[in-house]
Amino acid sequence: VVFAMFRIITAVFLKETLVIASRDVELAVEEKIKKDRAYVDKLKSFFTAFDASEDGVLSEWEFRAVIEEDKVRAVLSLMGVDIRESREWFEELSGGCGYMTCDQFV
Repeated sequence: VVFAMFRIITAVFLKETLVIASRDVELAVEEKIKKDRAYVDKLKSFFTAFDASEDGVLSEWEFRAVIEEDKVRAVLSLMGVDIRESREWFEELSGGCGYMTCDQFV
């Protein structure tokens, strides 16, 4: 009888633990989605600020003019964006066409 009671208590504890763990995963996923959206919003803001001609595309000239600024590099670095070779980075993002859209930048 004691063994059966012990098993029941263990099963209830395990069930509650799994429910709590499931909630933690859901909260972690929601938090990750929020962080990703905030990251994308920041990149879009950068794109808008970098687009001096306000034509919706970022030319290599516009990109290089701002990316060489220490503050811009520092902020992008804090966001986890490492831009050591700006020309190569621009070429990769733009696909070699000489300009990039906001979607390509993000």
